[in-house]
Amino acid sequence: MRPKKPKLSGEIRKKEVVLCRTVNNVAGRHVCEALVTDSISFSQNYERIPFFLRGMYHGKAELCTITINRNEYQAARRTLSKLPPRYLDRIYMNCI
Repeated sequence: MRPKKPKLSGEIRKKEVVLCRTVNNVAGRHVCEALVTDSISFSQNYERIPFFLRGMYHGKAELCTITINRNEYQAARRTLSKLPPRYLDRIYMNCI
């Protein structure tokens, strides 16, 4: 009998919260480095921006969305507050 594959149910997805979104690769990389140094688990997803909506995002083709576990949200916000303002200006916070 073959072992069953683990199922990733919707419950795991329900516990994730969007921390921030960015179209700037440098700012996204610094956010990820800050989360890794403070041992906060996260996932990074890229969404394609449709051609006709790229004017809103200054011509960028991809939108990076960083999600974290809901229980680590306060620690992640404290971590992001330590980032320099030049990176904080390039990320979209409180986007649900």
